[in-house]
Formats: sequence, C-alpha cells, structure tokens
Amino acid sequence: MTWFDLIVLGILGLSVLFAAFRGFSREITTLVALAAGVIAAYYLAPPLGELFASGSTMTAIILFLVVFAVIFIVSLIVLNSLVSRFIAEKPGRIDRVLGVIFGFLRGYIVVGLLFLALDYYFEDDRMPPAITDALTLGLAAGAADLLESMGLETVTTTADTSDMAASSAPDRFI
Repeated sequence: MTWFDLIVLGILGLSVLFAAFRGFSREITTLVALAAGVIAAYYLAPPLGELFASGSTMTAIILFLVVFAVIFIVSLIVLNSLVSRFIAEKPGRIDRVLGVIFGFLRGYIVVGLLFLALDYYFEDDRMPPAITDALTLGLAAGAADLLESMGLETVTTTADTSDMAASSAPDRFI
C-alpha cells in the first residue's frame, strides 16, 4: 500500500462517512444551495460591479464571493428548514444508505479529478512508483476516464485545441 492508496481511501472513506452521517437529503440540500449560490453570483455580481464602477478585477472577485456566500447561506438555511419539516431531524435508515451511495459517488469523482490533475502534472513515463504501484490505481484511472468521457478535458487538450483555433483564425482577430 502506497501513499496514493492512503489518499484515495481517505477521500472515499471521509466522503462516505460524512454523507452517511448527514444523510442523502441534507447532502442534496447542500448541493442545491451551492448551485443557487454559484448561479446567483454569476448573474448578480456583474450588475453590482457596475454600481461600484471601479472596473477592478479584485472588486469583481470580491463581489462574486460575497453574493455567492450570502445566497448560499440563505438558501441553505431555507432548504434545511424545509427538509426538517418533511423529514425527521435525524436521517433515517434509507436516507443514510442513499447518503452512503451519494458519498461514494462524490468521493469517486474527487478521486477522478485528483488523478486527472496528477496525470496532467506527470508525464506517462515519469509517474512516481507510489502511483503506478498503487492498489487503487485502477479505481482512480477509471474515475478519470469516466470524467473524460463525460466531456471533462485536461488542460493540455484544451490548450492544443485553442492553438489550432488560433492558427486557423483570420489575422484580424488575433
């Protein structure tokens, strides 16, 4: 067992443990609140930035983070209170089992993202033995392949595509 195995098992274990403890319904409410925060910040931060008229990148980032935080916290409070009314305060057995499944899937995605980052950083022949000899290498590589098949591309692939697009673009746009 290598350090890579310990990291993969730690990510999966913690994700499953937290999701089982919180339950599926609470995990979903957190995801919905997170999505609401991101969407609201995406659409509300630019008009708010125009009110300040500074045009600074730092102002735009701060406004995005503030709008995200406010909407995330408010929607999380509202959603948790709604869930508490319809579902018991403590998650039931089915809620916990679904939470375990959700936690494993979330951990699997995080492991895939980690492996994509490592695969980008290390070239194929320079991958450390702790990764190539890992017992969980197949799991991590499978998660990364799944993410790539869903359309998530590594930075090098995207950079190659943009280089091709730039070389085929007319000179007036460059």
